[in-house]
Amino acid sequence: MAGVLASTIFSLRETQPVGGVIAILAIVWAVGLLDDLKGTSPYLRLVVDFGCGAMLWLLGWKLQWFSNPYLDCLATMAFLAFAINAMNMLDGMDGLALTVSGIASAGFIVLLAGQPIGFASGLAWALAAVCAAMFLYNRPPAQIFIGDSGSTLLGAALAFLVLDGARTDSAAHSAVVPLLFVALPLADAFAAVIRRLRARQSPFGGDRRHFYDLLLRRGWSVGQILWASGITTLAFVMISLAAAHDHIGVWLPLFGCAGLCGFFGVQLGSFEPESPAAGKPISATHLKQSLNEE
Repeated sequence: MAGVLASTIFSLRETQPVGGVIAILAIVWAVGLLDDLKGTSPYLRLVVDFGCGAMLWLLGWKLQWFSNPYLDCLATMAFLAFAINAMNMLDGMDGLALTVSGIASAGFIVLLAGQPIGFASGLAWALAAVCAAMFLYNRPPAQIFIGDSGSTLLGAALAFLVLDGARTDSAAHSAVVPLLFVALPLADAFAAVIRRLRARQSPFGGDRRHFYDLLLRRGWSVGQILWASGITTLAFVMISLAAAHDHIGVWLPLFGCAGLCGFFGVQLGSFEPESPAAGKPISATHLKQSLNEE
């Protein structure tokens, strides 16, 4: 949270209501901290997430996908809530959420490089610095955990940067391009919702069939999964930046990323509910070796 506050230095000359944005990020962080300390209902957190999305919409940061403002408001609320929970789901392995968030933040730094320095660019720089610093302690085996307060704040901040792109640029790719920066956690969360609904379980319930869990079952080490996730996110970022500069069509990376995520999700079994025949359990010996091989 301190890194987010540091980004306000870049917004001193802005007339945009960044104070309201900081308050929203603080609310998300505080609810996550409360969940870390005492535990909270997932429905309460969802209500808070949707409320923060409505506040962002009122402040002018919103998706503009429909001609109806109420549908745009609902889409903005749903997107913020989904991004927050997607990053929280990604934080099931040491260093993974920070790796993906750090690379996505670097992508936003490049994307915003041609614009005047403001709160959004300052936030991107702050996120990249915080992720790099925290990774030194959160890499496997982790000495410090970022918890729900850290993962949900990362999700909310990255979602805001996506919405800021849609707010400052009226082009068709304004929201699509930065959306692909966080394609990996969004795809993993989408698969989680599908398989839990197929199993007639609550989407808020936990399981061990995220892509990193399934890769561990296939014999991958934690280090290999971190490298693969980082390279995948970097590839998504580079392709998206190429689309932002009109080197390739914007819909090509969108459908390409969706197709790749869907294909590998099916191959891994990410959409399949947990069952005794779903795969071998992760042995304690293999997991310990993976965590300590760094």
